Amino acid sequence: MFHHALGGYGLMGIILDVDLDVVENEMYIWKTHYMDYKDFASYYKKNVDGNPGIGLAYGRLSMSPATFLSETAIHTYEKTNTHMPVVPLKLPGYVWLDRFIINFSKTGNFGRRVRWTMEKYGEPRLHNCLSRNEAMSREEGCFVSRNQEMYDSMDYLENRLKDTDILQEYFIPREKMPQFVDGLRTVVQNSGPI
Repeated sequence: MFHHALGGYGLMGIILDVDLDVVENEMYIWKTHYMDYKDFASYYKKNVDGNPGIGLAYGRLSMSPATFLSETAIHTYEKTNTHMPVVPLKLPGYVWLDRFIINFSKTGNFGRRVRWTMEKYGEPRLHNCLSRNEAMSREEGCFVSRNQEMYDSMDYLENRLKDTDILQEYFIPREKMPQFVDGLRTVVQNSGPI
């Protein structure tokens, strides 16, 4: 039964009835901005929070040794005012490459450096989007559909390694993020090799 509870925080159930609020599949302009982790909260408050022009947003902290938990990527998806047709949903590409990079990042500092470098410089070139100039740049952005960005097969997480990935969520007031990240960095670095 445990196999059925994966991703369910140890819980399993059967859904008998559901009400869904469905939203339109829209075209967004995907952009990525890199910044110091101390600037994330103010950037988010100024550019994302309460902004009706942002459809989706998420951020990531670097795991590379040189910028460990100090460089932040924030991905924003701005609603477009174009009448561009929504492109059909495509299967995720490069699943084998994603799986390789994630598993390679578990081997040590070099693997984590490669993963952050690929996220920063490789992903924009491999991402399933329509560029305005056929050569996407992070500053200019590229067109993606909401459904495409929310579609993730998770096949890239499959591996034959003898390890376990654990997802932990922390809900922290934005203004406390730098102190939390500083404490997290200290705990992780003091706990030995990761």
